[in-house]
Amino acid sequence: MSYANGTLLVTIVDGRNLKDEDIVDKNDAYVELCVNEDYKQRTTTIQSSKNPIWNQKFIFYLKKGEDNLYLHIYDEDVGDKDPIGSASIDLKKHVFGRTGYDAWIKLPAIPGVRSKGEIHVILEHSTFRQAKESGGETMLSPPTNHVVHGTTHCCCSSGKTISLVLFGVAAIYLGYSFVPIAASRGYFIDVIEVQRDKTASPLHRTLGFIRCNKLQREDISLMEKYRPFFAELHYSMPNYTAEINYTADGVVSEKTPYYAVSEVMKIILRQYPAIDGLFYFNFEAWIRPFRFDDMNPERIWFPVTTKIPFICIPVTTVPQWDLGLLHSAKQVKNETAKTYPNRFVMDDSIFCRSWADIYYIPRRFFNDFIDLTKISYTAGLHQETAVPTMINIIDLTRRLTPFHTVVDPLADCWGHCCQSDTVPANLVERRCGHKIDLSNVTLRKSFSDVLDLEIAFLKRISPNKSK
Repeated sequence: MSYANGTLLVTIVDGRNLKDEDIVDKNDAYVELCVNEDYKQRTTTIQSSKNPIWNQKFIFYLKKGEDNLYLHIYDEDVGDKDPIGSASIDLKKHVFGRTGYDAWIKLPAIPGVRSKGEIHVILEHSTFRQAKESGGETMLSPPTNHVVHGTTHCCCSSGKTISLVLFGVAAIYLGYSFVPIAASRGYFIDVIEVQRDKTASPLHRTLGFIRCNKLQREDISLMEKYRPFFAELHYSMPNYTAEINYTADGVVSEKTPYYAVSEVMKIILRQYPAIDGLFYFNFEAWIRPFRFDDMNPERIWFPVTTKIPFICIPVTTVPQWDLGLLHSAKQVKNETAKTYPNRFVMDDSIFCRSWADIYYIPRRFFNDFIDLTKISYTAGLHQETAVPTMINIIDLTRRLTPFHTVVDPLADCWGHCCQSDTVPANLVERRCGHKIDLSNVTLRKSFSDVLDLEIAFLKRISPNKSK
C-alpha cells in the first residue's frame, strides 16, 4: 500500500453560528471528516451549542489520488443525525506544497436543507521529501488532548512520551524505546520529556471489556478488582441488560460476542474521546495489568500459543474439521470485498483461526473493526474465526509496508481456549492466560491475591487512582 502523498494533520478547532434552520433548539454538533468515503473519522459531540469548541486532531495517511478533505457537520439526535452543512477542501490548491492552512470554512447549504455557519480548520501536510530534508526533526506537533488516530506513546517506565511519525517503515517496541528496524530516510523519533506518574496503570486510558458466556453476577465482585487499572469496565453477560451501553450488555450468543464489542466501540467514538483502546478478555481469563507496560497501545495485541495459535495457514492445508469454517470465512471475505470495494486488503489464499479470549484493539482501528463486524456478524461467523480474520484484514490494510505488521503477539499468555489445568504458579508467572476455574477455591483465592498485590502497589504510588 503506497502513501504517496505523505500525512495530513487535521485540527478541527471550533465552529460558529452552526444552525440548521429547521431546528429550534441549539445543536449537538459533531464533525465527520474523510479523504475517501471508505474511512471516516469524527469529533466528539458538543452538546447544546451554536459555537462548539472541539480542538481535536486527526491524522490521515494519504494515498495517491486523495486530494480532497471532506467535512460533514451534523446535529446528533437519539438514533439519528440531522445535517447542518458540508464542505470540501482542495488539498492540491490550498495545502500541498504550502507552509500550512488555517481558515474558517463556510458551510454551503445541503439540497433541501437550509443551513448556515462556519467551521475553523487547521491543516498541516508532510511529505517524505520534507522528512528527509528536515534531517530527522519532527514535522508534526505532538497530539494534544483528544487524539483519534495519533502517534503518541507513553513509555511508562521511563516517564517519557514518544511522539512517533512513520514514513514507509515501522518500528519495533523493545522494552522501553522504539528502535528502527533499519536505517531509512524519512524515519525519525522525537522524544519529549513530560511530567508523568511513572507507575500509572498502563491501561488507565483503556476500556476493560469482560465477557462471560453465563450470567454470573456472583463473580462481578471479583472482576471489580480490575477497576483501578482501567478507565472503565464493561460487563458482557447473557441477559444482563436489555440493551448495549458503555458499561454493560446482555448479548446472549457465545459465537458472536464481538458484535457487542463493535457496538461499544461505536459508543466510545461518539462520546468518550479519552479512551485510547479496548481490552477484551473472558471471565475465565486473567491479565496482570502492570505487566503490559512494555506494550505499544497504538498496535493490536493478540495471543499466540503453541497449541491453538493465532495463525493464518494456506487454505490447501486446512484440516477436515475446519472446512465448514473455511467456507464461511471465504463468504465473509467475498461480501467484504463487495461491500467495501478498494478499502480492505485481503489474502484469499489463507485461513485464520485462533482462540479469541484475550485481545486489545487501539482506537485508531475501531472503525475498521466495526465495519468488518457488520459482515462477520451477519454471516454468523464464529468468534474464533471472525476475530482473527478481522485482525488479519486490518493488519494487511493498515501496515505501512507489506513487511511490518500492526499486531503485537502476546506470546507469553498461558494456555488456550480449552485448557483448564491452570495452577496458582501460572497466575504468578504469566501476565495473561486462559482459563481459570473460578469454582476452584484455591485458584480463586490465588487470582484474588495476585490482583490485590497490584492494587496495593497502585494505591501506594497513586492513591487517587483506585478510589
